[in-house]
Amino acid sequence: MSDVVEPRLCSAAEAILIVADEPVTTAAIAQALGLEDRLAEDLLEDLAAEYRGERPGARGLIEEAGAETSGAILYRTTGEFLEYLGIDSLDELPPLAPYLPRVEALGEIVEQADELAGRRTP
Repeated sequence: MSDVVEPRLCSAAEAILIVADEPVTTAAIAQALGLEDRLAEDLLEDLAAEYRGERPGARGLIEEAGAETSGAILYRTTGEFLEYLGIDSLDELPPLAPYLPRVEALGEIVEQADELAGRRTP
């Protein structure tokens, strides 16, 4: 993993990718984590390299899924992801809505993300 990417940010990006029901852009990851686009791209490249087995941790759970016209790279889960979870299709995953935070809790989540990213809220 590169020196500029913190493990907690990798975990946060990974969580976003796992719960997303469609490919996610680098810009969306950057916005969700409060990062500059370049740092988010580095973070996702590190994760992809780890998942391809090019870095320690050899999982292969996500892959590039193309790019948007803006040049943003899209990522998706792989067949290995399905095997890892013991399912045949993403449709077999339980619905996420019951596990998502209430709207009232989003402010606290943003504050926690800011703290993880090294920013303090006033």
